[in-house]
Amino acid sequence: MLKRTVISTLQPLVAHRVYTVRHGLAKGLRRRGGLGFVPQLGSLSPEEAFLQQLSLEGETVFDVGGYEGIFTLFFARRTGPAGRVVTFEPNPRNYARIVENVRLNGFPHVTVRQVALGSTPGRASLVFPSDETARGSLEQHIGDTIRQEKHIEAIEVEVDTLDGQIARGLPEPDFVKLDVEGLERDVLSAQPHGASHDA
Repeated sequence: MLKRTVISTLQPLVAHRVYTVRHGLAKGLRRRGGLGFVPQLGSLSPEEAFLQQLSLEGETVFDVGGYEGIFTLFFARRTGPAGRVVTFEPNPRNYARIVENVRLNGFPHVTVRQVALGSTPGRASLVFPSDETARGSLEQHIGDTIRQEKHIEAIEVEVDTLDGQIARGLPEPDFVKLDVEGLERDVLSAQPHGASHDA
């Protein structure tokens, strides 16, 4: 709780700062906002260590649930210009931050789509704490829990399926990273045949 309070207090103060990330998957890349300029003690998380050992050169990666684009930046560097990264992020604030971070690093092989993915296309309510957009969710029970907090926002967002996005011109992914706050199973129920994933 204390850590969240400290982060929530610091985030607005550094929201427009552009810097080079000092740790984690995006180390050495440019970023606006966040606390990636603060030195971090300890090693990579198990998830980060797993991603670091992947060979993704020239591959197509889908980053489903992009938040501010740290994984997107990592994938863009790891796939190289011969690859392709497609990031899905429905929250307009997060979407704008991803687009900016991609621009800061000059990654033309990244596409960012302002859409949520699920089992069926349509519209849904995205609920999130005003000061912590990473916790936004379309899942009913998680949304109800978030609604008990003091400062929340709820916005209507577009929802599509993986198959639907591919039908609109995207290539099938070689790798899919999922972080969609409780709806991973819904996204995978429409997963293109043969794609691998990390949920």
